Amino acid sequence: MSGVIVLEDLPNELFIEFFTYLTSFDIILAFGKLNHRFQSLIMQYCKKFDFKFINKSQCDSIFRVQNTNQWTSLRLSDDDRKPFWIDHLIENYISKKNFSQLQFLSVGSLKDNVRQLFFSMLSSLPNLVSLSVDSVCGKDILPFDLPKLQKLVFGSCLHIDWIQNFSQLETIEYTIDHSCESKDKLNWPRTTKHLKFVLMVATAHSLILDSLVPLSQLTKL
Repeated sequence: MSGVIVLEDLPNELFIEFFTYLTSFDIILAFGKLNHRFQSLIMQYCKKFDFKFINKSQCDSIFRVQNTNQWTSLRLSDDDRKPFWIDHLIENYISKKNFSQLQFLSVGSLKDNVRQLFFSMLSSLPNLVSLSVDSVCGKDILPFDLPKLQKLVFGSCLHIDWIQNFSQLETIEYTIDHSCESKDKLNWPRTTKHLKFVLMVATAHSLILDSLVPLSQLTKL
């Protein structure tokens, strides 16, 4: 019929422009089962995922059809309706998949039962450049390296030795949000250039000031 626009006749560039108004989940759920052309477009475009507002059934569908090795950004967070959603995602999905191209990772507060699992997974992310963790106790976490990590935003107690081997880390935003055992020293990566403190609990200022002495590259505090 003359004048009728067929979806298949539209150029890829138009669909990619349309995709900018949708989340990766919306795109996959709406177009993922149409045909090979749309599946290819999805694989090329959908690389950033925020798991806050999807349910378990949708989550199953995403991980069943998506190649997580192509993802570049991932955000995991709880909400009032799913208070243990992060735990579920890490235990049942994230720890069982590969994310070799992941560059940006943001995670809400980690419960004790998934903390070690999460940090053991981090060492398999060689391209990670930015990591955000809402709150974590680092007491039992051993130091390790993320060779491309440049920015770290995290909440923690004073047990932060696990970050000292990050060989390329330049920017740190550190919220002291709870107290465990006392510490007499804070160890930062020597590459640190930008450092921000947020004190939510009483902390000795001398502890912070003394920790800055070895940071010869520090330019912003």
